[in-house]
Amino acid sequence: MQWHKLSNNPSAIEHQYGSPPELSSFVIREFFLCGHTPSLRIQGELSRPPDHCLSDESAVASIGLAFWKTSEFKIDGWPTDTSVNIVISTSTKSRICIEARGDNFSFYALAESFDIESFSAYSKEHIIEDRRTLRSYRNVWNSCLLALRSAGFRLELIGNPAPDGTASHCRWKATQDNTSLTAANPIELLGL
Repeated sequence: MQWHKLSNNPSAIEHQYGSPPELSSFVIREFFLCGHTPSLRIQGELSRPPDHCLSDESAVASIGLAFWKTSEFKIDGWPTDTSVNIVISTSTKSRICIEARGDNFSFYALAESFDIESFSAYSKEHIIEDRRTLRSYRNVWNSCLLALRSAGFRLELIGNPAPDGTASHCRWKATQDNTSLTAANPIELLGL
């Protein structure tokens, strides 16, 4: 099974690619461990941009992955802007297995589930020219929730949020009249 189909929200990347790339030659930009949840977040760049950007040689596809309730975490070395090969699969106990290998770096962890937390495609040349970009990232969640509330939706968080206020393995729900929308994050909720 392809790695993205194991996520809670595979559609976050499926509409960008006819066939999403594997996580080989993945450049890790951020590697964040959160101990109290425990969770793991990886931000990096895919090996190729989305289908609509293939003609732009400077296009980059940035993706954020959030792994929930991680355990058995092992790390050797540290990623420093070098590409690694990441494999996401299911373990024998139906958990998500994350393995990565690169030059002087490897890690392994198990997780209960994971989300494609952010995705953006941008052109390096476009950013240099006018600096306007739009990215799917946690810092716009509140704006999305405010937009939904101003449109008359009743909002609900399903699950247990992390004690420090960061995202955790929760679902976001918006209801209005006979309409009920549920998503992995407020950006997806607003998109629905």
